[in-house]
Amino acid sequence: MADDDLLHFAHQNEPVSVAHVMDNGPQFNGKSCADPLEPEYNGGSRSTAKFYWNNGKPIVRSHAHGVIKYMFRRFSAKEPVDFEAADDDTLRQDMDWKTPLPVKDELPPVEPMRAEMMPEPFRAWVAEAADRMQVPADFLIVPLVAVCASVIGTSCCIRPKQQDDWSVVPNLWGGIVGPPSMMKTPALNEAVNKTLGRLEAAAGKAYQEALAEYEVKVMIADAEQSKLKEEIKKTVKAGQDTGRSTAELAGELRRNRPERPAERRYKTNDSSIEKIVELLRDNPRGLLYFRDELIALFKRMERAGNEQDRAFMLEAWNGDGCHVDDRIGRGTVRADNICLSLLGGIQPDKIAEYLHRAVASGDNDGFVQRLQLMVYPDPAKDWQYIDRKPDSAARNRACKVIQALAELEVMPSENQQEKPFLRFSRDGQAVFQEWLTRLQREKLTDERDHSIILEHLAKYRSLMPSLALVFHLIECADQGRSPDPVSREAAEKAAAWCQYLESHARRIYSLALNTGRLGGEALAKKIRSGALPDGFKLRDVQMKKWGLLTSGEAVQDALDWLVEKHWLREMEPDRGTAQGGRPPASSYAINPKIFAESGKV
Repeated sequence: MADDDLLHFAHQNEPVSVAHVMDNGPQFNGKSCADPLEPEYNGGSRSTAKFYWNNGKPIVRSHAHGVIKYMFRRFSAKEPVDFEAADDDTLRQDMDWKTPLPVKDELPPVEPMRAEMMPEPFRAWVAEAADRMQVPADFLIVPLVAVCASVIGTSCCIRPKQQDDWSVVPNLWGGIVGPPSMMKTPALNEAVNKTLGRLEAAAGKAYQEALAEYEVKVMIADAEQSKLKEEIKKTVKAGQDTGRSTAELAGELRRNRPERPAERRYKTNDSSIEKIVELLRDNPRGLLYFRDELIALFKRMERAGNEQDRAFMLEAWNGDGCHVDDRIGRGTVRADNICLSLLGGIQPDKIAEYLHRAVASGDNDGFVQRLQLMVYPDPAKDWQYIDRKPDSAARNRACKVIQALAELEVMPSENQQEKPFLRFSRDGQAVFQEWLTRLQREKLTDERDHSIILEHLAKYRSLMPSLALVFHLIECADQGRSPDPVSREAAEKAAAWCQYLESHARRIYSLALNTGRLGGEALAKKIRSGALPDGFKLRDVQMKKWGLLTSGEAVQDALDWLVEKHWLREMEPDRGTAQGGRPPASSYAINPKIFAESGKV
């Protein structure tokens, strides 16, 4: 291709010249683009091919008409070129292997969870439990904040501006990311089951007592209704009122039926959408959908026949809608408040695969961006064996606060159709205004960021005021005072959390935006273990179905990454031996130095 030929990249609005790409190669490494020679292929899709800098020997691998690899050699359109000599120079293989580079790249850094960022009533419990369990404090405080938001639910909203009627329900989705060895499940159980579990046990006991009382009332009502029916029959038969009119008797008959009590619920673990609607009908404040493994929920929503589940979850995130479910068998079920929080754990490779599909396919409906409280902290350092009793006093204080939030009643507004709400105090409003201005003018206009990250940050418009409201109500509940305007301290803490959560979001999205690295690390382990022979091909890897390495594109990204790291060398096939049909596939030679450096022969 000539210097002035154009390439159409997905992350660039306008096409760029080959000369510009060659001069700035590393900036375009791993970026998707249209096919270089047929940019109109597949409707002009800019994800048909991918550019690789390849240590200064750039290539474009295109999936147009199969798999085609374009190799670049710079020349001007005006100068004659000996293509045979150019190809020979480009494809010449130097069998002197370079020293393989380390394949364990560092993840982007994340901000730590500092004690002053935590709500004060939770600090002692989180610090003690994190040390006792040897887990990052993030694994406890983030789920606790999600729990608090779920019990507040629709009982109190926040209006982030002083005059505007823009209202935000503090409904939060989140999770903790880490490998199986990081104790995600025990941390989640500590934060969720030790808090909501208490509330549900008490609510279950109260429900059983109310149900028993209801059944007695039903027996009495049945007897009274039988008596009323007989009196109505006598009145109708006599043709005149015998004491009370039939209208009076009918009215008493309608009023005489007791109402069945509803069980107060705080969470659900595995429910159909239809059942969730029923639960939300009886629990208008909202519920927490708690899954130990979030990937199970994600996969269920992708199954054929479950297309409506995803749409319902997106609707439930807003927390301010209603839902009417009409079915022939069950009839009509109406939930006036659809507010569903989401919390769980997930492994890095699982979230990476899920995010990569969303980014690569372009099928991005904003579901991932709603996981605002998703964190991927560094492992706890200097593991120690600890065996001591939990700090019951610190835990009881936190549980008392959460119970108070669950019983919170905020004075309704003058308009009875509106949900109760609070606004910022004067000082709190100044913090929010400054924060929102910076978000809109600086962060959301930064063209260096991938679109999926900008979409994620755009959701922070509601995240910051939601966190400020939650932090403020936690303080009110701990001090036993009635809710008042959201304080400056709560707003500043919420702004600090947004910065903290942004660093974690960037680390998590990096898994999806650089699957070559993640897949390459996994493939490097397999190669070093001897699971692949020297001279293997892409299909040999794909057939193994190892983790992220299941699609041809993912395997190719991993192979190209390991070629850049000098672990592999791509061996061009002898195309003269092809007998028609598909062109022969490349094979990959393994650098023998990787075994010598690992102590293997």
